[in-house]
Amino acid sequence: MSENKLNRAFVSEATRFLQDFDAKPEAWSPAREAEVKKYDRINALRDEVQAEKPASKIWSGF
Repeated sequence: MSENKLNRAFVSEATRFLQDFDAKPEAWSPAREAEVKKYDRINALRDEVQAEKPASKIWSGF
């Protein structure tokens, strides 16, 4: 059974290349920075508790 164990700490050559590339400043284009900010906002809205908004006057009669 021990001979079939997976090495969970294994990092492929491709993953290592991408990690090294991401660490370089020129890898972050303005479009990529905008995408990161966009998904940071989406994740914050999803994960953090949002204050309840007061009911709109439009829906007060329903």
